[in-house]
Amino acid sequence: MVTLSYDPEFVPTEVRVDDDSLRVTFSSGLQVATPVSRFPRLERATPEQRKVWRLIGKGDGIHWPEVDEDISVKGLFSGHLGSISHPVEEIPKLIGELYKTTRRLNELFRGRPFTPDGHLVGSIGEVVAEYIYELKLERCSTPQVDAHTADERTVQIKLTGEHGKSYGVRWSSRTQLETPDLLLCLKLTREGFAEVYNGPFPLDLLQGRADQKNGQVALTVKRLAERNPSLLPKTHSFASINRWFSPQLTDVA
Repeated sequence: MVTLSYDPEFVPTEVRVDDDSLRVTFSSGLQVATPVSRFPRLERATPEQRKVWRLIGKGDGIHWPEVDEDISVKGLFSGHLGSISHPVEEIPKLIGELYKTTRRLNELFRGRPFTPDGHLVGSIGEVVAEYIYELKLERCSTPQVDAHTADERTVQIKLTGEHGKSYGVRWSSRTQLETPDLLLCLKLTREGFAEVYNGPFPLDLLQGRADQKNGQVALTVKRLAERNPSLLPKTHSFASINRWFSPQLTDVA
């Protein structure tokens, strides 16, 4: 629990402000993100003015001299999430609780992995993609296709965690699998969701690849990010979800 009086573990060490969020990292490693709209002076400030800040007292507050703004640590932790206007905005909080639970299970029962994977990770990626790109999701487990665009193009959606290096896509040189029109690959990091690839299904990266026993071929995050055309337009920004991430989400898969 965060104490509301001075605590050396909750001294701000890094402060970042953009047009959507105020993010403060503390000496304990925890991070709080809150909408910058809560602080009109910061919201109206220039990027240069937002960069100039200093601690108040022992570190129980932050001061921006260029805009005469003061924010206390107590104020940051007091209801900093505001009100949720769309169900997808609850995902960051729930993910934080999920990883907190799995970490504790792994501590209690050594040798038995408790990892959020499979359908859970896939479904998280799909509902986030639906919100960001305004897609229409297919029924669960529809082969090769997770969603459709407004103009009826088919989409396959993949999500990996911060330490993930590749995405597994179903492919075989021996069968003519019907491939979707588009591939959408997302990544979940400590700061939230981000786009890795958003473009045509990369058949050229799959052709000639050796068949795998599980029927999937790995496409690396690095290779996909290098050729990302960002084809589908975003109806909502990633920041609209990421600003809700809880400081407890400090170790994603």
